[in-house]
Amino acid sequence: MPLIFLSPAADHTVSSPGGERKAGFANQIADEMEPRLRARKIDFTRGGINRSVGTAIRESNAGYYDLHLALGAFAPGPNMGKPGAAYFPFSRAGRCAAETLAGFYQQIYPAPETVQVVPSVKIPELAKTNAPAVLFCAGVGEQNSEWMETHITAIAENLTEAVCHCFGIWESPAVQVRLMGRVSCGPDGTSLYSAPSGEARRLAQVPDHEPVSISEVLQGWYKISFGDSSGFVKAYDVLLL
Repeated sequence: MPLIFLSPAADHTVSSPGGERKAGFANQIADEMEPRLRARKIDFTRGGINRSVGTAIRESNAGYYDLHLALGAFAPGPNMGKPGAAYFPFSRAGRCAAETLAGFYQQIYPAPETVQVVPSVKIPELAKTNAPAVLFCAGVGEQNSEWMETHITAIAENLTEAVCHCFGIWESPAVQVRLMGRVSCGPDGTSLYSAPSGEARRLAQVPDHEPVSISEVLQGWYKISFGDSSGFVKAYDVLLL
């Protein structure tokens, strides 16, 4: 099975303005990814919190990993000015993983046209790790903070699905959760489906701002209870409370 090194918020985010909060976002994403990676039988090692980039590189190079995934809450600029994924330009596997992560992230990010894939020789975690490496950044600047705070679980699920895709792991089991959320997608609300697919039977229309309880997370979908019905809604239509 694949083995990845999960590296949330090393120096490229911690040392930037507001770094403590940004590191918190990246580590929350990693926290949510851990049970999802285990459920999909993907082995991983997680780097220590608040360590230097050099330490992250040494920890990664001490093992034999199929992917080094560095998580940043906000794009560190000037290497990256938008959300998305950066890779070392001489790594074909790194580029493939970066393109996959960015492609999946476009499915949930509120401004998908801004998600980018960037080659960089200036980011040490990309240039100096033995494993193919990607630096994923979930947002840009403080304007993304509110959205990120309410979409940590959705981001983690999306990233996990992208990692599965990188390694050809197509079947992903549902993750059982106990969460509360509120529909937030515009005046028309969101559709409740009998299965996690837009082709499934539509059971009801859940109004905007409606509170819902969430019992499962699966491939970008939430299983919710709404009135007397139980079904699936798209994860990006729900804000977590």
